[in-house]
Amino acid sequence: MNQFVWNEMKFFVSRLSSLSVSETLKLKDESLCVFTNTLYDNWVYYPNPEGDSESVSRVIEFFREHDDRAFMWPVYDSESLKHSGLIYAGDLVAMTLEPEREYESNPSVTFRHIESHDDVSLWACTAWESFVEGDDVPENFIAFTDALIDDRENISLTAAMYEGEPAGAFLTTIMGGVYYFGVLPEMRRRGIARSMMNEICRNNKRITLQATETGYKFYKSYGLTENFRIPVYSNYADIF
Repeated sequence: MNQFVWNEMKFFVSRLSSLSVSETLKLKDESLCVFTNTLYDNWVYYPNPEGDSESVSRVIEFFREHDDRAFMWPVYDSESLKHSGLIYAGDLVAMTLEPEREYESNPSVTFRHIESHDDVSLWACTAWESFVEGDDVPENFIAFTDALIDDRENISLTAAMYEGEPAGAFLTTIMGGVYYFGVLPEMRRRGIARSMMNEICRNNKRITLQATETGYKFYKSYGLTENFRIPVYSNYADIF
């Protein structure tokens, strides 16, 4: 399972690198870092940079040249970036599930698959407001979402609707990765998150995600298995 998690993460970052809004720096061993011109959706995929001070310096300089935007750098071992000057931002919990049962439907919750550029704002606003309370969705996040639509063969955007009103959002990859899974604050405690996971499981043979401490309890209760913890480094302390 460990390699599946890393392979899917590499796939996700590679898809981000292909977007029209992205700029990419290629590193050793087919690793790369991606600037998407958003606040938090900038990634480095280089799981084990142990001893590679040249590449580490190139990554740091790359993001300094791009407004010093926050980025996430998941690694195998926290020692590998301990002396890089970057900030240890905490751990993500790698979790997986192979769905094996029937998943019930909630008649109050329906799903809208975002396939048109006309629907981009629905997903972008719902995803953003599920994680960032009180701030309007930035234009660059809407542009980022608009670019994701062009990679619909590999990435699917879905909005959950509760009694016809926007309630939650998630992104899935063709490999079974789950990202941007969130429910609007005013829509929580109505079974929407469970309905969203049911929808994901109905459409995937295997799923993986990287849970924050906030979401870990829910994913564990749903049945996902914890595989390992992923140290994350960044130039910004409050990356999660």
